[in-house]
Formats: sequence, structure tokens, C-alpha cells
Amino acid sequence: HWESIKGPVVPSSVQCPVERRYHAITSIISDSPTLVMIGGEGKDGQLVNDSWLLNTSQYQWSK
Repeated sequence: HWESIKGPVVPSSVQCPVERRYHAITSIISDSPTLVMIGGEGKDGQLVNDSWLLNTSQYQWSK
């Protein structure tokens, strides 16, 4: 069962990951629930070799 997370509109100046597919994602259960996203393939077909954290309470990404 999938649910979507819809947060506030994010200004373009905010750091966030590039659009991708074939990535791995999991959650960390804590006082501040967090999603971890690793790797994948960018829109241009190039492999993306990075990892990002999404604080789901504040809808903020960090690399």
C-alpha cells in the first residue's frame, strides 16, 4: 500500500536531489522520521552516485 507525501511548495533555491529512477529508498524510524535515497539513474541515463536524506517532518533534503 503506497501513500504519497505532499509537502509545501519548495523554492528553487532549496537543495534537493535530481530527478531519477532505479534508486534505492528506505526509511529510518526515529523521533524525526527520515527517508534515505541512494543512487539511481538520472534523466540523461547517467548513473547517479549520491545519497540523500529527507526529513519527512520538515520536508527538507540533505546530502
